[in-house]
Amino acid sequence: MSRGVWLSIGAGVAALVSFLFVRGRVRSSRPNVGAVSDQWVTEHRTGVEH
Repeated sequence: MSRGVWLSIGAGVAALVSFLFVRGRVRSSRPNVGAVSDQWVTEHRTGVEH
């Protein structure tokens, strides 16, 4: 195969790996809204203020 085809394949694989890496980081950095809500309910039941 020609050099251009190999460069295209390599660029496509690199883009796919980068996309999956970024997507995984975004998903893991989302806050756990349920934990925040549970904490808020607990604090307000006990009368704790910030």
